[in-house]
Amino acid sequence: MCLVTISGSVLSSSFTAGDGDDTFVVSALTDSGVVEFSSIDLAGGDNIVAIEGNITASSITFADGNDELFVGGNVTQGSVLTFGEGDNLAVLGRNFVDSAATFGSGQDTLFIEDDVDASSITFAGGDNRVSVGEDIDFASVITFGDGNDTLAVGS
Repeated sequence: MCLVTISGSVLSSSFTAGDGDDTFVVSALTDSGVVEFSSIDLAGGDNIVAIEGNITASSITFADGNDELFVGGNVTQGSVLTFGEGDNLAVLGRNFVDSAATFGSGQDTLFIEDDVDASSITFAGGDNRVSVGEDIDFASVITFGDGNDTLAVGS
């Protein structure tokens, strides 16, 4: 088990954790609590990543497990979110722009508070749920695998 708490930002950095239930938190003490030009790679286990600000041009990778991602701001500029097999949850507090999210098989849930713009979201098999608070625009693509899936837009 690994617990990492950063009060500030993660800039041009890489973080890797091995198997186990890991927690990675980036909060704003005197800075904006962002992750920019960085990678966070968590191995198997039930992992949690919480980022108070934005994710910009970065990758966050979860291996198999029931993982949770909480982002207070935007996910932008080619950021990549990857979830392995398991029942995963991602909550994005603002927009998902020019980025990609991929979920392995399982009962996955993705909440995006505002818009999805020029992005791709892909789910493998399972009963998955996506909720987008505003619009899906600019050639965005959402792909579901086998299962009973739900897409709610503007709710």
